[in-house]
Amino acid sequence: MTMIKSLVATALLAASFSASAAVIELGALSTSIKQSTSTFEREEDQVGAFAFTDYFNFNLTSASNVEAIATQTFIKKFLNIKNGSVSLFSGTVNTAGVVQAGSSQIGDSFSFASSTPFAKLTAGNYFYKVSGDVTGNFGGSYTLATSAAVAPVPEPETYALMGMGLVGLLAARRRKAKQAA
Repeated sequence: MTMIKSLVATALLAASFSASAAVIELGALSTSIKQSTSTFEREEDQVGAFAFTDYFNFNLTSASNVEAIATQTFIKKFLNIKNGSVSLFSGTVNTAGVVQAGSSQIGDSFSFASSTPFAKLTAGNYFYKVSGDVTGNFGGSYTLATSAAVAPVPEPETYALMGMGLVGLLAARRRKAKQAA
């Protein structure tokens, strides 16, 4: 019976850790890099791994290319984050950690220490969902760094050159068809 009580207590303890979610407001992204660090401290009586999920809200004021990377930071030894992943979503998360209806994931998730660029995102609200499992004896932290660059807009000269190229191709095709007849 004591084994069952121990298992139930451990399950409740694990559930209490996994239920917490931090929501961080990054504001408007621009060409400067924005960083945010989440720290996990273990108490003396905490044992085993626990899951975490953090949300990072931001907005874009114009069409932009966005990139982010999450890396472990070793504050105290014996930290390890397993299954760390980052996902980008359109929409927002409220301060209670509830995802707004209609939010949708953009692209695939990527793991810690890797990065995936997201090209030509429209102006609007977005958020990163960062999750994983913290193991180890003392805790530690990770850092999410992200930035945005305005998506390049083709100049009128680019369209003019493309149009001239198409006209040239059509003229060559017409000339070839006349010679064949």
